[in-house]
Amino acid sequence: MMRRRTSPRLGRVVAIARRDLAIELSYQLRLIIRYLSVGALAVLVFYASDLVQDPEELEGFAGGYYEFVIVGLAVTAFADLGLSSFTRRMSEEQAQGTLEALLATPTRPGTLLTGGFLVPLLLTAVEVALLVGFGIGVAGVGIPVGGLLISLPLFILTIISFCTLGIISAALIIVAKRGDPLTGPAYQLTLLLSGAVFPIEVF
Repeated sequence: MMRRRTSPRLGRVVAIARRDLAIELSYQLRLIIRYLSVGALAVLVFYASDLVQDPEELEGFAGGYYEFVIVGLAVTAFADLGLSSFTRRMSEEQAQGTLEALLATPTRPGTLLTGGFLVPLLLTAVEVALLVGFGIGVAGVGIPVGGLLISLPLFILTIISFCTLGIISAALIIVAKRGDPLTGPAYQLTLLLSGAVFPIEVF
C-alpha cells in the first residue's frame, strides 16, 4: 500500500508550527495569564458598557454597546495578530542570534513566515473565542451565531491586509536591526479609526 507523499514545503511549515506550539505549551503560566487577561478585559468592558446607554450612533447596530465593543475587539485582535506576529518572530530570532542562520537555510522565507504564523493565529483564535464566549455565556449578550459565520470572511480579509503591514514591519526590523517603528502606531490608529471601540460617527 503506497503512502501519500507530503510536500516538502508543507512538511516544513508543520514542523515550524509544531516547534512553536511545543515552546508555547512549555510556558503554561504565560498562557494562563494571557487568557486570564482576556477575561479581565471582558469584565472591564462589561461594566464600562453600563455607563453607555443606547447611544444614537448605535441605532443601526443590532445590539448594545457591549456587543459592539466585543465585535470590535475580536476584529482588532486579528489585526494586531497580523501586525505584530512577524515582527515579534524576527525580534526573537535576533535576540537568540539565530536570524542569520535561519535565513541562510534552503527554506524559503515564505515558508518560515507561514509556519511561524500558525501558532499565533491559533492562540489569537482562542482569545477571540473566550471573549465572545464570555459575552454570550456569562454576560448574556445577543451575538447571533449566524452573524459570526458571516463575519468569517471579514476576519480573513483583516488578517491578510494587516499581515501585509506586519511583513513590511518585519522587513524594517531586518534592515534597521533594532526597533519596530510601524506596528505600534498602526495598531493605535486602527483602534482609533476602525470603529472598534466607538462608532466612527462620533467624529
